[in-house]
Amino acid sequence: MSFPEQTWIDMERALVAASLCEITPSDARDRMCAALSAHLGASCSLRQGHHSVGDDEEALLIGSSVEDTASTLFVPRNAALDSATRERLKRLFELLLQAAHPIRHGARTLHKLRNRLAGLQTNVEFVEMVISSSEEGELGPDFPRADVNTSLTHAITVCRDMAKALRALSGLDEP
Repeated sequence: MSFPEQTWIDMERALVAASLCEITPSDARDRMCAALSAHLGASCSLRQGHHSVGDDEEALLIGSSVEDTASTLFVPRNAALDSATRERLKRLFELLLQAAHPIRHGARTLHKLRNRLAGLQTNVEFVEMVISSSEEGELGPDFPRADVNTSLTHAITVCRDMAKALRALSGLDEP
């Protein structure tokens, strides 16, 4: 289905207004959805998170759960959007999400975060090695060995998850 040029213009104007902070991103979302709904003759909506679709609607997944911008654009299934229109809609709404959730992915920031994470992970693993090589069953009355090991295991798991998220943010991996 081909969109009239006026629909695209209305949606792009709302996006530009939000990018220039003339209107809020939620106002831009409402205007973009209204323009889309007026053209399709049925209600469209953008909801936070990636959701499954109902029988009468099609879902376009936008944003990323890693960046906490995951959203779903719901359009009527009878809209029969062609792939070019679908991709253009996704790009417009992704740009809106970027205006609403600005994230600076500078190489310096990612490098610094990776280095800090690696240092944290190395220190935690070192402490875990020291604890596991200890011959005593307890580290002291307030620190049972099993509790400390459990805490360190959780910390290492979190570090690995953070490293995976950073790789995804930097474009090295898919989330």
